[in-house]
Amino acid sequence: MIDVRKTIKAEIEKRGFNQSAIAKKAGMKPQQFSDVLNLRRKLDANEMLAVCAAMEIDISSLARAGQTE
Repeated sequence: MIDVRKTIKAEIEKRGFNQSAIAKKAGMKPQQFSDVLNLRRKLDANEMLAVCAAMEIDISSLARAGQTE
């Protein structure tokens, strides 16, 4: 099973995004987002949609990226 949190973290690193900036764009506190990326906190569906929008990617491409890990 794909853990979307790992996929998001990998995509952020791959694309050179700033985690804090993505968190703010997604309406999350940087520490909350860090906890998500480090698997200390779950990511709910609305947050995942907001993170994808902040990263300008769609959920289906996120799922495809996770399948290659």
